[in-house]
Amino acid sequence: MTLQEIRAIAKQHRISYDGLSKTALIHKIQRQNKSQWQEGVAAYKSGNYLAALTKLKPLATKGDVDAQVFLGFMYDRGQGVQQDCQQALAWYLKAAAQGDAQVQSKLGLMYGNGHGVPQDLVQAYKWYSLAASAGNEDAKENRKMVERMMSSEQIKEAQKLAGAWLAKHKMHTQPAALQS
Repeated sequence: MTLQEIRAIAKQHRISYDGLSKTALIHKIQRQNKSQWQEGVAAYKSGNYLAALTKLKPLATKGDVDAQVFLGFMYDRGQGVQQDCQQALAWYLKAAAQGDAQVQSKLGLMYGNGHGVPQDLVQAYKWYSLAASAGNEDAKENRKMVERMMSSEQIKEAQKLAGAWLAKHKMHTQPAALQS
């Protein structure tokens, strides 16, 4: 990493970069993000949703998966923001793309129930399969329930979509349903 790159990253995070090595800069950003995360969660727990949003949104925008899930949850429930299922979905999808199995299972639930999205059993099965492949036990059970309502063609389509998603996101696990 060049000095110019270090300066650009430090500027983005509003950190003084004088004399910082790459490692020192990374540690400083992580400490700053942890503090900001803790302040955001504390604000949420105290019911100050606007302050939570102010602290968590910059982290989510920078790719912090936990903050992305939190924002999805806040938009899903309308806490500190206007309830907006499309915004919730967008944040959940960002976290899912980073391999968060819990939010992948949440997406399966959303598609399975038609919550904020049109009901789509193929998509529900896909998301449950992805979460199950990462070891989420609830997703395994939920996938079984969804499977009972699907045709064999729909199941094959969902398995194909899950495989394509894994390939696109370069995940190295494969849903159990795709292994047969």
